[in-house]
Amino acid sequence: MRTALLASLLLVAVIDALLAQSTTQPRRWRLIVNDDGEIAPPTDTRSLQDTLNDRFNAVRGTQVDAYFLCIASTDRVVAKALARPQDAMSQWAKYGQVPEHVDQMIRAYIDTAHKTGIDIFLAARLNDIHDAWSAELTYPLKVERPDLLHAEKRSPPSDSLLAAHWSGFNWAEKEVRDHFLAFFKWACEKWDFDGLELDWFRHPLFFRFGEEQANIENINQWVRDVRAVLNEIGRKRGRPYLLTARPPDTPQIALRTGFDVEQWLKDGSLDMLMIGGGYLPYGGRLKEFIDMAHQYGIHAYPCQNHFIKAQPMQSIASGFFALGGDGFYMFNYGGVHPNIPGECLSQIGDPSTLAGIDKLFIANHTVRLPYIGHNNPKPQFPVPLVGGEEIEIIVGDNLAQVKQPLRATFTIKVHNLNNHTSLANVIEGTPSNEGIILQVNGTQLPKHSAQRIDADTFIADVAPEVLVDGINRVRVIPGPHCVGELSSAVTGLELLVDYDPEPRNPIQGTTKTFNRTLLEPTDAGVVSLYDVAVGTRQSIRFDIAAELDRFDKAQIAMTAEDFDSRDELTIKLNGGQSLYIPDDLLSDQSNRLGLMDIPLSTLKSGANELTFTFASNLGGTTSGFKVHEVLLVLTAK
Repeated sequence: MRTALLASLLLVAVIDALLAQSTTQPRRWRLIVNDDGEIAPPTDTRSLQDTLNDRFNAVRGTQVDAYFLCIASTDRVVAKALARPQDAMSQWAKYGQVPEHVDQMIRAYIDTAHKTGIDIFLAARLNDIHDAWSAELTYPLKVERPDLLHAEKRSPPSDSLLAAHWSGFNWAEKEVRDHFLAFFKWACEKWDFDGLELDWFRHPLFFRFGEEQANIENINQWVRDVRAVLNEIGRKRGRPYLLTARPPDTPQIALRTGFDVEQWLKDGSLDMLMIGGGYLPYGGRLKEFIDMAHQYGIHAYPCQNHFIKAQPMQSIASGFFALGGDGFYMFNYGGVHPNIPGECLSQIGDPSTLAGIDKLFIANHTVRLPYIGHNNPKPQFPVPLVGGEEIEIIVGDNLAQVKQPLRATFTIKVHNLNNHTSLANVIEGTPSNEGIILQVNGTQLPKHSAQRIDADTFIADVAPEVLVDGINRVRVIPGPHCVGELSSAVTGLELLVDYDPEPRNPIQGTTKTFNRTLLEPTDAGVVSLYDVAVGTRQSIRFDIAAELDRFDKAQIAMTAEDFDSRDELTIKLNGGQSLYIPDDLLSDQSNRLGLMDIPLSTLKSGANELTFTFASNLGGTTSGFKVHEVLLVLTAK
């Protein structure tokens, strides 16, 4: 009998070992989406199938390999009929079970995900504080035991971390840890998810200040306990129940929050790692956790939160892969919509499908938000121009290996640099204002490569071979005609990578030309159409004394303020067709320089009238525009 018992125990141990071994290398996901639970229950006019179609039709045949469904939030209890999947934990805490329609929704999500060929995880907010702004607390444990919270009522200053986190649980209390462990045991046995995500970023203040380090081992042991629960469930069902976690952005921030993520990896508790809150996705700091995860043989997935338009999403994804990420984790996924076009789901999960797509890489600024706890970073900007630090910017593409023609252009935003110049100076390439010089990865760009395009902006082309895929370091230093004011600063840095570049607009050129005639208007040349009725127009006049057959090209050069859209205004010369307004002149509020080509046939010797009309207020979103300076540019044959 003892032999049989030993054999049985040995078999269990072998099965556990195989399960543990099988979870160390699950398949690599290209793209993970987490909807954060905002899913309405079925209604008389909207069926469960309608919701499933919205969420899964768009991901079929794309790079989406995993779906994270939030069913654990502790911010509120709603009426049973209104309960959503994300309310499953609060319903369990209140009633010991979930409403039948919630159970059906969760099972339908799991079944549909598997039929779609993707994995589905139970996503759990571990310290939900959305109720910090509610009239009252309703989650049962918060109501019954306010002593388990960071504060018993809303009282801290509005700009403090506790203003957002006062309603969060204090995880130093064993009752809190046991409460969550009990729910996971119940939920993971009840529903056949492929795994569980412990979301430590929702929301990252878990201990009272000064008690973080003392509780690191409590969390280490709790993660081990979760792993043991999942191993037991996996053993019973015959396939692993995977475990992942989403800590703050770096190991250092995680430690000061109370999380020793490396210990979780040493213990073999995690099967893959989600990285960061996604509020600073362009930052190289995500690389620390990526490298740590790889050191322990698991995949790493950097996170992007608050989804934006296609080009930023493509650029962020490219940067994630350059840092070594194994895939892209999209948090707060709400389905395909104008900000997330469907093609993104077939692009951003693999560097090969991002190749050759124009990118805009942005040097991170900062995020100062109470609800992201200790994760608020030191600002990278402003950077003093005199003796300033290097600026970090992530470039996702390996531009030095690209065979096709491309243009890489920095845009540098500055503050308090003298700007005594004119539109004519810029057209002629004559530097008459303070300049800057760029040093990129230790290489200094040519002296006049940074061209000023308005009071606060420079652009500078950079040779692709100067850039590296991954972390690039840029220093901006005083340049031509600079007096070195200590208050001068760099306030932003972007890199646009254009894989199909057009010839540079002459107004942004660096070469002097001497075959142009620049005509100023006979009147002031300033057009102000702010706060006027739609249809209001103003005109300026040019007098041409020269014979027009001397010229083979005509352009209007101008400094424009707040041309929001081509629909907002019309510009006509001598009553002819509306002139095409180039992208260079379009902006939201800022001043821009640009050139508009005009047919020579519309000009005449003598007086010429250029008319500006406020054509549309764009549905009440704009109050008009202003033109500061206008020149007629005639190029000789």
